[in-house]
Amino acid sequence: LQLGGMQKPPGDSQADVSSLKANRTSPKLRGSRRKSIASVKWKNLQKVVRNSKNFLRRALASSPLLKHVIDISADFLTKLIWSFEEKSYGKGQIICLEGCEGDEMYVLLKGSVGVYVRDDEDDEDSKLQLAILKEGSLFGEIAVLTRSNRTATIISRSEVRVAYINRDVFQKICQEEEKRNSGPGKPKGSGEVSTDIFNDIHMFA
Repeated sequence: LQLGGMQKPPGDSQADVSSLKANRTSPKLRGSRRKSIASVKWKNLQKVVRNSKNFLRRALASSPLLKHVIDISADFLTKLIWSFEEKSYGKGQIICLEGCEGDEMYVLLKGSVGVYVRDDEDDEDSKLQLAILKEGSLFGEIAVLTRSNRTATIISRSEVRVAYINRDVFQKICQEEEKRNSGPGKPKGSGEVSTDIFNDIHMFA
């Protein structure tokens, strides 16, 4: 069919136009697909968060120090793990420095760190490696529980990601737990413990 000396392009008919319109996605269907994709992303995010919190729960529940000084109930652990935040360190970065004041406790989520103490009291740069901590390890508990200075230097051996909790937040949760578990007339705890407990427990930082 010729139109004004030009050949009509194939498919340019009313039937073809109707077919194209029929094949277009309706706004309702597009909206449904967007909701479906958002739902999948939300479920994946929930799974990641759930796995992260379960990892923290296992790490905290297995800590000999926390078990020694705190009645680790399920409610206490839940409050604790939802109060943690996360941050990252590059390889070779100092996370804790021996002798300095510390106000955070850490759970190692990814990577590994070295634990060092001064080998020579007169040489600040001298250090002796005591241990290598891997994923799931806790460190920094001593300073958080006792307000004492860091007992060791912690240096990242790789790209590291940690979950951490501030001392004031941690002690507030402890105080609330002690208050909830204490009966009438029982003294209320301060959220801190004596350094004497470390005589029998080997902890770092």
